[in-house]
Amino acid sequence: MCHGQIIFDRVQRAQKKHQCGECRRQIEPGRLYRTQGGRDGGDHYFLKLCKRCATSAELDAEESDGCFALGGLRDAMKEAANWSGWKSVRADLRRIRDRLFKN
Repeated sequence: MCHGQIIFDRVQRAQKKHQCGECRRQIEPGRLYRTQGGRDGGDHYFLKLCKRCATSAELDAEESDGCFALGGLRDAMKEAANWSGWKSVRADLRRIRDRLFKN
């Protein structure tokens, strides 16, 4: 997501149930997830992404202008696979996942 000013962007372990802002799946307690907050104009935003969506978002951001399309990650991954093939996309996703979620 690319909004104005990012105030924080971190990976943390869930203490309680959360809902992924992309796929709407539950993030169960004890699982790692990515949380980001920022300011866009006068509005503030707060986003939580499950491990799978956070990894896909990072790949989408790498391949574009540093932003990812919230609500469009599934289509972005399909497009990436059409350009470079699923094997390549899976390898990139594993690389990013290992970097983002070192724990």
